Amino acid sequence: RNAIDYINGHIDDQHKILYCALDYSHISKHRNLNVSSSLNDVATWSVNQTGFFCSYPQWKIVEGGSIEPFEADCHQHLSKRLGVPFFPMEQIGILRTNCIDCLDRTNVAQFSSGVEALGQQLVVMGIRSSPKLD
Repeated sequence: RNAIDYINGHIDDQHKILYCALDYSHISKHRNLNVSSSLNDVATWSVNQTGFFCSYPQWKIVEGGSIEPFEADCHQHLSKRLGVPFFPMEQIGILRTNCIDCLDRTNVAQFSSGVEALGQQLVVMGIRSSPKLD
């Protein structure tokens, strides 16, 4: 955390590193806390922060989780005007997971983020109507 604070102190706001700590071990020891829902919440947040690439989206997921048709007209106009492909959905960040003492927990956290990203990608491509995969 100290290293991230140091780096963030020397770069523009738009490039700052977003840090989200989740104490998997702490959550798993409390009966009233649910590890799976906590991981899903962080996965949804992180995928929403980083985005993902899609060259021809059919739908968009807006804040709050609603799904709306994707308006491609302005993007096609930009592609024609600029003379180069313009992709309406691009990944704008990266996601890194790390558990200080357990590779299995790192893999579970990464898997949760992958499932969330896949669900959102399937919605944007018009294959599914909900980003939540069962």
